[in-house]
Amino acid sequence: MWLFTLALRNLFRHRSRTLLTGLAIAASFALVALHMHFEYGSWNQRIRGSVEAVSGHLVVQHPDRADDPQVEYVVSRSAEVSGALQRTFPEARVLRRAQVGGLLASPRNTSPLFVSGIEPDREAQVTRIDDLFQDADAARAALDSAPEPTREALQREAERGLGSWLEPQDLRGIVIGAPVARTLEVELGDRVVLMAQVGDELQSIPLVVRGIYSTGIDRADAVVAYTTLQAVQPLLVDPKTGEPVPDPAHQVAVHFEHERGLDALAARAAQAVDRSDLSTLTWRQAMPTLLRQMEVDRSFGIILHVFIGLIVVVVIFTTLLMSALERTREIGLLMALGMRPKHIRAMFWAEAALLGLGGTVAGFVLHLPFYAFLAYVGIDLGDMIAGSSDIAGVVFDPVMRAEFDPDALFYYGPFTFLLTLLASIGPAYKASRLTPVDAMRHT
Repeated sequence: MWLFTLALRNLFRHRSRTLLTGLAIAASFALVALHMHFEYGSWNQRIRGSVEAVSGHLVVQHPDRADDPQVEYVVSRSAEVSGALQRTFPEARVLRRAQVGGLLASPRNTSPLFVSGIEPDREAQVTRIDDLFQDADAARAALDSAPEPTREALQREAERGLGSWLEPQDLRGIVIGAPVARTLEVELGDRVVLMAQVGDELQSIPLVVRGIYSTGIDRADAVVAYTTLQAVQPLLVDPKTGEPVPDPAHQVAVHFEHERGLDALAARAAQAVDRSDLSTLTWRQAMPTLLRQMEVDRSFGIILHVFIGLIVVVVIFTTLLMSALERTREIGLLMALGMRPKHIRAMFWAEAALLGLGGTVAGFVLHLPFYAFLAYVGIDLGDMIAGSSDIAGVVFDPVMRAEFDPDALFYYGPFTFLLTLLASIGPAYKASRLTPVDAMRHT
């Protein structure tokens, strides 16, 4: 205990240096913790958006579709599969989807498009695209009656999204992104034609624009459209015979309130479906590319954290080494009075421990207000990724928010403390190897 008392006195003898060193430790911990929270939150948000819009927690599909998403890899008699899964998991939300690439045409222009055929009533329970619309008549009425200073703001809001989500009985409705609407020069109620290659022939389906949505990410909005599953089913035919497939879909997705025990749930789902021509995957198996991107991102994050940790080591090492050099005569006097080398080393380690503990606690307190801002306000990346994001049908909120990553506290906190102790080894051994005579002669 007396060593910690002595170490504390030594630290307070040079308060400015101790303060600057502690601030360096606190700032490094706060910076790394904020990065971990933001990375954790942004990836969770991306995963949730992908699970909602692309795969579900479990997905039943053709065995080859995960590696090669060709249009001919379909689930036949998809309603039977959906019903079996719903009976097996009555608390889950089960829905069917089909994805078709094609060309959407209006009398004035054409636009290449990725069209998702869905069950509107079920899809609205798991995706958030319904929040991207507002009633067209209400928007225009508000715009017409608004005073001049607010008309510009209302105009921007009116252009954000018009129309509504698809109705289940509207078998010929389509919802398109705002960039597609501008390219095709269409409004609500206008007729368009979806053209797609089916086998050796070009098939066309007449559709009516029921909604225009905007996520704030133009590149995503320009390639993704939604229509009913029944509307695109005529395009899903047997590639060999050209004959229609009975009640086809590309996937049957199962959404749970949580994702605990997905492997066991996948085994139950496969048993319920009991078809050798289909495979049952968890979202991790169905979206390996997303996981690889996440691992690459985390690898770069680890490199950043190690670099910041090295800076901490250098700062602590320099501080304690300067302290050892300044106190050479004092150390010699202590050794002449009977303090052994191991006690000298322990004194320096105690100083490092106090610096590390104080800096880590201060860093945790320092990062809290910034974490609160990132968690509740977030950072709007819509403008930044509008021209470069390729999210393949995933509609998500462009405002990225942090989420609490327990690793930031329970792993990097002790890691920062250990780095501080590690940095003190060199100065501690240098001081303990002094002889009392040489140390007393030091000026």
